Amino acid sequence: GIVTLLRFWRERIGHLRLRDVDADVVAVELDYLASTPALKARRDPVHGGRVFLPCGPKSPATLNRYRAALSAVMTWAMRKRLTPKGWQHPLRGGLVPAFPERNARVRFLSPDETKRLLAAARISVWPRLYLLILLALTTGARRGELLNLRWRSVDLQARVIRIETSKNGEPRTLVLTDAAVAELRRFAGAPDALVFPGKRDQTRPYVITEAWRRCLKNARIENFRFHDLRHCCASYLAQNGASLLEIAETLGHKTLAMVRRYSHLSIDSRRRIIESAFGRIA
Repeated sequence: GIVTLLRFWRERIGHLRLRDVDADVVAVELDYLASTPALKARRDPVHGGRVFLPCGPKSPATLNRYRAALSAVMTWAMRKRLTPKGWQHPLRGGLVPAFPERNARVRFLSPDETKRLLAAARISVWPRLYLLILLALTTGARRGELLNLRWRSVDLQARVIRIETSKNGEPRTLVLTDAAVAELRRFAGAPDALVFPGKRDQTRPYVITEAWRRCLKNARIENFRFHDLRHCCASYLAQNGASLLEIAETLGHKTLAMVRRYSHLSIDSRRRIIESAFGRIA
């Protein structure tokens, strides 16, 4: 989360005065960050709990999140008049460009795969896995948004979930289906309680790694990540006539750029709209 991102910058440049933090300093630290491997949580088979093991290089998207976190802090400092006179924001002006991201992957489930995944989730040893997958699939919410969700944000009467602060820093409202509302009612808890609490420590979100892995195995689904449920949501919306603007609003994107990858899936629905509007013109 954001705490991890900011902790890196505090440890690396927290000893410097702001006037000494320029584009060269930031570029060097980003190069260092890119040279260190990403870490993935694994279950310690000997002592239990979690250990973090290297799992390859950090992705451009991950590096850009570190960059964006530092940029946001510096922008805040400028707005609060905390920066030295004449100081230049090092992440503006193109001196430290963002890492190029390739967002070509669009893996979504076929109808049969969706049925198999939900069926496997229903019999998971973790009883809330079905609810988690159902919400991700039907709302397009991110994994972190759902796992950190508290019951005070769930309005079953209005059939919505209100995310106070999403990844892009803005509030967001998730619309719930009948099935999602019914499943949420089964587990409804105190306002400050997590919707998906940990097994031993209910003040922390449940670690879904093992439950998710077993679910995919039982459903016979390969090459699929939890994040791909967002792609499923967007793809199904596109195939059922939703506009790119509607898809962007559902997923919480500020611009249409991130959802243009789904535009080819809405060709049939656009064809119906065009035929309806102009079919009589000859």
